[in-house]
Amino acid sequence: MRARAPAKINLTLRVVGRRTDGFHDLASIVAFAGAGDLVFLDPRGPLSLHVCGPTAAAAGPDDDNLVLRAARAFAERVPGARLGRFCL
Repeated sequence: MRARAPAKINLTLRVVGRRTDGFHDLASIVAFAGAGDLVFLDPRGPLSLHVCGPTAAAAGPDDDNLVLRAARAFAERVPGARLGRFCL
C-alpha cells in the first residue's frame, strides 16, 4: 500500500485550551506545500519503520516518528488492527 503525505505549513497556530486527556485544543490556519513524503506499508511482519531518502536524517529517531506514534494510537483504538512495516 502506498500513500502520499503532503507537507503542510502552519500560517498561524494558537493553543486555545487544554483537554482532559492532556492534549491541547488548537486553532490553526494551514497551507499545503507542493512537497511531501511517500509512505509505504507492507502489512506482513511486525510494526516497524524504515526512513530513507535525502531528508531521512531530519525525520528524527525512528522510534519517536509520527508514523509509528500514529500506528500505535490506531492499534490502541482499533482492536485487532493489522499494522506492519512502514517505509517513509
